[in-house]
Amino acid sequence: VIEARIANLPDAARTLLTIVSIAGQPISDRLARVAARLSSEYLLVLEQLCTEHLLRVRETSAGSQVEIYHEQIREILNASLTVEDRTELHREMAAALQEIEPEDPAVLAMHFHEAGMDDEATRFTIEAADKAYASLAFERAARLYRDAIVLKPEDRALVLQLRRKLGDVLVASGRGVEAAGAYLASAETEDSPSRRIECFRLAADQYLRSGHTLEGISILRRLATSVGIRITESQWRVVLLIILRRALIKLGGLRYHERRECEIAPEQLLRLDVYWSLAVGFSLIDPLLGIMFHSKHLLLALGIGEPYRIGLSLAFEAGFRSLRGYDAYARAEEVLRKCTTLGLQLNRPHLLGLTSAIGATCGILSGRCRDAKQFAIQAVEILESQCTGVAWELATARTYYFVALGLLGEWKELSEKFPWALKDAQERNDLYALTQLMLTAPAFLVSLAADRPEEAYQNVSDAIANWRKGTQRKCDLPHFMSIFELAEVLLYKTSGQQAWDLMSENWGWMRRFLSMFRVEWLVVLAYHIRGRTALAAACATSGEKQRALLAKARDSVAKIKRYKMGTPFAALIRAGIEEMQGRRSNRFQLLAN
Repeated sequence: VIEARIANLPDAARTLLTIVSIAGQPISDRLARVAARLSSEYLLVLEQLCTEHLLRVRETSAGSQVEIYHEQIREILNASLTVEDRTELHREMAAALQEIEPEDPAVLAMHFHEAGMDDEATRFTIEAADKAYASLAFERAARLYRDAIVLKPEDRALVLQLRRKLGDVLVASGRGVEAAGAYLASAETEDSPSRRIECFRLAADQYLRSGHTLEGISILRRLATSVGIRITESQWRVVLLIILRRALIKLGGLRYHERRECEIAPEQLLRLDVYWSLAVGFSLIDPLLGIMFHSKHLLLALGIGEPYRIGLSLAFEAGFRSLRGYDAYARAEEVLRKCTTLGLQLNRPHLLGLTSAIGATCGILSGRCRDAKQFAIQAVEILESQCTGVAWELATARTYYFVALGLLGEWKELSEKFPWALKDAQERNDLYALTQLMLTAPAFLVSLAADRPEEAYQNVSDAIANWRKGTQRKCDLPHFMSIFELAEVLLYKTSGQQAWDLMSENWGWMRRFLSMFRVEWLVVLAYHIRGRTALAAACATSGEKQRALLAKARDSVAKIKRYKMGTPFAALIRAGIEEMQGRRSNRFQLLAN
């Protein structure tokens, strides 16, 4: 029936109907008239098609628009056209669009492509992608850059440029693994040695920041060799280099002679940026190597004098200084103030956001949870509203925000806000964010607060299993935190002996981990959970075995008491010991204090 109605239409009406159909979307009155090459007869033709229920007109804020009455009509029309007819119609539509409505380059690109004019299609696809990128429509921009690459695969120089842009826009959208793939593809076909190195660096950076450490470290090792940087395998050499470089930093202070980026040789900046990637990358999985590379980066940055890179390095310096705990906070805070001043002087929101994220880390590591919470809130606000391509920084800020909420006992807020952050990380396939949220942040508390211990235990087990797939390491911070959290869940379930067995099985490597990095906060956490599991296991036994377990608990108290932030944690264990030995008045006094 529809075919017959269309076949009986006058030529002008059939032409207008076909033009609107080929457009694939509602088009303006003016565009329809020009593309169909109609003038005074346009309104009569349009009225006829509307009466026949083949077209319809709708009013919008931009004016009248014409569209196909039903999708079935479009299908029938398109099926009746030859390839040559469709090509010619798309060419006419593209010409009309260029003349009167050139504002949407993506639509122009589509019509030029369908018309077989791929040079013009590529040009307008790139224009549409750039426009989407500038308006922060990152997903759309990424799709359009990919389309442009497919359109002109033979233009090697253009494809290289587009892959780099694709990598940048994927970083901006928080899709680090996909961005790394785009940068790798650029690096492998790049002729310029310096640009090739930079693309490899960006790829490694994104793999590491997304938690895909095996891929990132593999690229970093090749990259370091290409610029003459040695990644030593000797732990003693790493320690000696750290001692030497920390001494040089202490001797020279944080003074520098400021120079603009344009005054510095590109090779120097590239080498400095490689050290930055090494420092960030290894700090996530091998903190000793991270400190070693950071120390070198800071020395080079101060020597070169480029202020933004100095600011980045100083932010990390504050974080490393806070590893010593409560008494180190003043030194870390001093460096954070320098970073903030630099960020304001340079008008670099990224530096301000990173500084606040590191400030949140410093707050937790020094036992100042309220300061950490405020730093984290400030970091998220800056990074979300003023920055792009900061998925790693946001994940860090959110993680320590949730850590602060857990330690402050603000579990309601934690339970309300945590699921959204987790969903965001899952959608972006961000293994780093997922691991931080599930293992560094107290995700298990969300489940325990809802009295779902089995869920908590399974979530922690799944998170560490996923992390191991990307690292093949066992003795790192995520694994350390997973043992702590699994023990906490077992204590909640009153499985004291099982919790103690878990700690005993892992205590050897955990103690070596603690002695290697000497992070006060981790020492307190580790001995606190060890003391509590020993105490819980002691409750389920008697005699000599109980006395041995209580001795382990007392040993944990002795270790924790060495640190200022450990005092309340030590008091909790001591209160439990006093309770077991029938000295309740002492228990109440310890808990009150």
